[in-house]
Amino acid sequence: MIIFFLHCLMVSPSFSLSAQRHALDVSYFDEAFTQEVAKLTPVNEDFLASVNQMQFKGFSYTNPNYTTK
Repeated sequence: MIIFFLHCLMVSPSFSLSAQRHALDVSYFDEAFTQEVAKLTPVNEDFLASVNQMQFKGFSYTNPNYTTK
């Protein structure tokens, strides 16, 4: 009975968003937000110096969503 009652209260949205066209699609975000300059997290130099960098030798990664071929 409760489920039926809740179902009756559901309202259809006045519009629906289309599926994302691309991983970098920001068409539904406000331009004031998308035009902001990125603020990178500062690296703690003491921590970086304490990490054994040899563990990362030969490692590289490029996100395929952010590169073009």
